[in-house]
Amino acid sequence: IPVATRVSLKVYDLLGRLIATLVDRVEEPGHRSVRWDAAGHASGVYYYRLEGGIFVDTKKLLLVY
Repeated sequence: IPVATRVSLKVYDLLGRLIATLVDRVEEPGHRSVRWDAAGHASGVYYYRLEGGIFVDTKKLLLVY
């Protein structure tokens, strides 16, 4: 039986400073999409961290204007 769990999706700069929290709520299992309005942020490398239940993953993203 699928169980709802707290999910968070956060964006960090290269120095590890939190730039944006895109998701921080309890979600039911399934596919989701979220849009980040990065206006006001410089082009460059950022990291995003997705946490949900026991799952944790950090990936690099490249923001280009």
